[in-house]
Amino acid sequence: MALTKGYPFIGRNDLDTIELIQNKDYNYDNKYLLNYSEEIQDLIKNLLIKDPSKRPSAKEALNHQWFKRFNGRRLFTNFNKEEMIPYINNIFNFSVSKLHKLVIAFLVHNLPETESSNKILKLFRYFNKSGDCKLSKEELRKGLKEFRTENEIEEKIDKIFKELDGDNSGTIEFEEFLRACINKNEILNDKYLYYAFKFLDKENRKLLSPQQIIDAFIDKTNIDLKNKLNIILNKIGYDKNGFINFEEFKTIINSL
Repeated sequence: MALTKGYPFIGRNDLDTIELIQNKDYNYDNKYLLNYSEEIQDLIKNLLIKDPSKRPSAKEALNHQWFKRFNGRRLFTNFNKEEMIPYINNIFNFSVSKLHKLVIAFLVHNLPETESSNKILKLFRYFNKSGDCKLSKEELRKGLKEFRTENEIEEKIDKIFKELDGDNSGTIEFEEFLRACINKNEILNDKYLYYAFKFLDKENRKLLSPQQIIDAFIDKTNIDLKNKLNIILNKIGYDKNGFINFEEFKTIINSL
């Protein structure tokens, strides 16, 4: 997209596009692509191989000669160490209720890119030496040693890893890392809460139903958390039509 000003395959609708992706060969005579080096053309050809067993992984792609020429890993992990200290502090202090975690997860997932999220992404990539986009406990431990003493880390590493590994997968993905690092005041301010409110308000009514909030934050099978959120919703009360406006939405989020 960045090189050629268009998608490699685009149909009249999503199903048509999927059909093209699966069955049509890419046109490597694209006039825009031909303006670039043979190295980048080779990288694109490799990335568009249809057979996943022959297509390079993200790690293999980042080892391509084109990235090596520009020292891509250094470019994507270069940061001022002092700027990262607040995020490291947030990791060590990350401990919130399950309900609050779900709300933060929703906000982080749906927020636009911010300066902080870009810095945290560089920190994550710096820790993730394997380049597989999943942070192991050992990678987290080694990364934290750049900022904290070994005693501090060993005392808390198990607790930190358990708190960050939200889906209990045994590794930490970037969004899980971002939730722990980001300053909560940054995402719980009026600007981003309104963004979240608008995201949920699909019909542009400037109102949300209690059920819309429950569906956004709570897995249907988690009855306990659903009941807790229901209690908060009932305490806040709704407007005369039984809906929640933005001010009430803020109160709900700040009550968690």
